[in-house]
Amino acid sequence: MTKLCPPSVMVEAADQYLIKPVLGAFSILEAIARAGEACSLQKLAVQCGVSKATAFRHVRTLGSLGYVRRAASAGYELGPAVLAFTGDDARERALRALIEPELIALHRRFGETVNLGTPKGRRIHYLLVVDGASSSELRAEVGDADHFHCTALGKAMLAFMAA
Repeated sequence: MTKLCPPSVMVEAADQYLIKPVLGAFSILEAIARAGEACSLQKLAVQCGVSKATAFRHVRTLGSLGYVRRAASAGYELGPAVLAFTGDDARERALRALIEPELIALHRRFGETVNLGTPKGRRIHYLLVVDGASSSELRAEVGDADHFHCTALGKAMLAFMAA
């Protein structure tokens, strides 16, 4: 077995169908993710068992795609494009944490379903759903997406959007 840093990227050396530069790029991403802080090129190279030049090429390529970015404190950190894989943006998590108590209060006061959604493209994406008492109503689930004109929440958003 050939070991590339970190341990989750381990492959059979004889597997001719694996693309080693892709494995190297993922090892860089995983090393940065595991560090939890900005990583220097030297640190990435040592952890991943590659030369500093190779680590730089991986970081430069990943950076051009938005998966890695230069950290303010020097070194490299995960970029915003990584969030596309999580399906859960950090801002959305923060928004849910901030708004959830208010949605629960609305639900308790009126007994109706309360939704938190955000516009993405031509649809509204549900971030939080507090179900009402009525079981006969159509329900949105967290992660669902609907066209704006199909929901009350979407229509409310349309009312405040620029034409």
